Amino acid sequence: MPRFRAILVEDEPTAAQFTTDALEAAGFDVVVYADALSAQEHVDSTADLIDLLVLDRRLPFRPGEAPSDEVGDDLLTAMLLKHPDLAAIVFSGHTGFEHLQFATTERGIVSLGNDAFVFDRVRLFEKGQSLEFDEYVGRVHHALSALQDIQITGVDPAELTAHNRRLLRRVAFEFGGSSIDAHTLSGGLTGSPVWLCTVESDHGSIARVVAKRQIKTREPGGFQNLCPAQITAGVVDTIKGFCGGFYVTIQQLVGSSPTPLLDLIDTDEATAVAAIGILRDSLGQMSSGQRANVSIEEIAAPFAPWSTVVERGVRFGIHVPPGSRIAATRSAPRHGDLHPGNVLVADGHPVIIDFDSQTSGSALVDVLALHLGPLFHPDSPLFGAAWPTIDQCGQFATDAFLDDCPAPDYFAFLADWSNQSFSSAREYSALVLAYAVRQLKYPDVLRDDLTRSRAIALANWAAARLDSD
Repeated sequence: MPRFRAILVEDEPTAAQFTTDALEAAGFDVVVYADALSAQEHVDSTADLIDLLVLDRRLPFRPGEAPSDEVGDDLLTAMLLKHPDLAAIVFSGHTGFEHLQFATTERGIVSLGNDAFVFDRVRLFEKGQSLEFDEYVGRVHHALSALQDIQITGVDPAELTAHNRRLLRRVAFEFGGSSIDAHTLSGGLTGSPVWLCTVESDHGSIARVVAKRQIKTREPGGFQNLCPAQITAGVVDTIKGFCGGFYVTIQQLVGSSPTPLLDLIDTDEATAVAAIGILRDSLGQMSSGQRANVSIEEIAAPFAPWSTVVERGVRFGIHVPPGSRIAATRSAPRHGDLHPGNVLVADGHPVIIDFDSQTSGSALVDVLALHLGPLFHPDSPLFGAAWPTIDQCGQFATDAFLDDCPAPDYFAFLADWSNQSFSSAREYSALVLAYAVRQLKYPDVLRDDLTRSRAIALANWAAARLDSD
C-alpha cells in the first residue's frame, strides 16, 4: 500500500500518539511537531510532498510556552497560504460559531476528477470524533491511492521529483486516464517544466495535451487571451488539488507529432521559416500599441531591470549607458519568453505555448527571443556550436553576422522581422543589451566559455550603439 505524507501538530503526547496511530493505520507516514514554530520551519524548508495537515487548534508557539487558540489559527492560515491546495484537519476541544467561520469561510474545497473526490479545504473535528476522523482520512487516502495507481511512461518516473510525478498523475486523473505518456518539452527555463502528454484509458488514447507546471493560476487578459486563435493552443483546464502547492495549466493541441521550432531550425529549416512566417503574420493582427517616448530602462524591463543590467554589466566589463535615455517605442501585450522552444510546429503550423512570462512591451521583445534564443537555449543545436563567432556577435544586425550560418534563412527572416518591428534604434539596442546581459545569469551560459563570450559581445555591441548617437 502506498504511503503518503501527513504533518501532525499536537502538543499533548497522548493525543499525538493516538492521532499518529490512526493516520498510520490509514496509510500515512506521519511527521509530528509539538509546537507551531517547528512545524512552520519544516514546511518552509522542506521539498517533501505534503498530502495532509492535521493540527490541534490550541498550540504553543515555541516549546515550553503556553498553548493558545490564536497560535493554532495563525499556523493554519500560514500553512494554507504555503500550500494553496492542501487539505487540512483541525481538532478543537470546542468549536464555536466564530471559530467555525474563521476556519471554513472562503476556504473552498479540494476537488479531483470532476468532483469524483471532494474534500473541504478545512475540516473541523472535536477530539472525541475518532470514528468520523478515521472515515475522513480513509477517504483522503483512497483519493491519493487512485492517483498513485496511474502509470507514467515516456519520461522515466525516477527522473521526476515527487511533485512532478503527482502533477502528471493529476493530469491523467482529470481526463479519466489510467496512464500518461509524458515527454519534456524545451520550454520551462524558469524552472517550471512543460510536458507533451498523451493520456490513455484502458481502451486507448483519450487526449493529447501540453501540461505546464505553474506556481500561480492564469490571470485573465493579456497576451494569451488576445493572441490569434490559430497560433495558440487553447487553455482547456487549470488543475489544482493535491498538487503540492502547484497548479497545472492544460493546453490542447491539434495536429500530429508536434515538434519544437527549436529542433526544426537545424533539421528542417524550410519548415521553421514557414512557421515563423505564419507567426509574424498572425501576431501582426494584434494591436501594436500607441507610439510613446519613454526611457530605455522602461523599454528593457521585460527582459531585466536596468539596475540589474548595470550591475551585471560591471561584472563582465560591459559599459551600460544610463537607463534615463529616451527612445521611441510601442507597447502592447507580449508573450515575454518566445524562444523557439516555446513554439511547437504541428503539420507545418506553429502553436505558442507557456504563457508564464506574459508582459507588455515592444514587439521586439518576442522577435528578439525568437532571433537570439537559439544561441543561448541549452537544448538548441546551436548552443556552443561554431557559429556565430565572437567577432560576428560584435557585428550583429549586419550581413557579416550571417557568414557561415547553418540556418541563414531563419536568421535572415528574423533580422528582417526585427527591422519591421522596431520604433527607434535606441529601442532596438536597449532590448538587445538587456536580453544579452540577462543570459549571463544562467548557469548553462556561464559554464560554456563560447556562449558566455557571445552574450558579452552582443551586449557590448548594443551598448556601443547606445553610446554612439
